Amino acid sequence: MLSTLSSLTSDRTVEEKATKLDEYGLTQPTIELSIGDKNKKTTKLLIGDETPAGTAVYAAIAGDQRVFVLSSYKKTVR
Repeated sequence: MLSTLSSLTSDRTVEEKATKLDEYGLTQPTIELSIGDKNKKTTKLLIGDETPAGTAVYAAIAGDQRVFVLSSYKKTVR
């Protein structure tokens, strides 16, 4: 799992200052990952709905207004 997360990058930014996260399925995300570092700082990665084309998913970092797109295969990697 760590190797998958370490290589995780967004494909593009959809919105720089999103105000309605529910449009992307991020108000109640499908997946919510809490990631901690050695300094005990925790970051939450939110993964929401698929894009209309179904080739990617919307994602955000809790507390950050940006919404990103990740290739959907990244959502199903175990």
